[in-house]
Amino acid sequence: MERFTISRRQIRGLGTFAGASIGLGVVLLVVFVSAPTGSFVARGALSIGSIMLLGGLITAFLTLGNTRAYTEISADGVRNSGPFGKWHVAWPDVKDIKVDNMDRRDWHRIAIVCRNGRTFTLAAPFESPILVPDPDFKDKRERIVVAWRQMTVAAGN
Repeated sequence: MERFTISRRQIRGLGTFAGASIGLGVVLLVVFVSAPTGSFVARGALSIGSIMLLGGLITAFLTLGNTRAYTEISADGVRNSGPFGKWHVAWPDVKDIKVDNMDRRDWHRIAIVCRNGRTFTLAAPFESPILVPDPDFKDKRERIVVAWRQMTVAAGN
């Protein structure tokens, strides 16, 4: 059995992003309060400040939920636990393993596509090359794919 988790460095990166978003949102809301009512600056500060504050709070919530997130691969299949619950998929039920957005420089997440058509995104590993890089992401992805192929061949599927 192998277990993948989110590194402390990645959690700190997400926390820093959440804190910066919340801080900028609060600053813009203060600008809104001090600007003349109905002015373009006041409306813009209210809009952008609200979005930044809300986005920062959502990111902080997800960061907190991801502190205990993990993915385990074993002879039985894939077990995943993230901020939105736990699930398990047996290897014979896995149709494909994909990486979302691997060709772009944003979030890279591993998705499990099941034979029944459902798709699950793994809580770990993940990366954003700019915000929360994981230098071992490709290696971790490959270890998951190799385990799936070995177990599928062993099961005769």
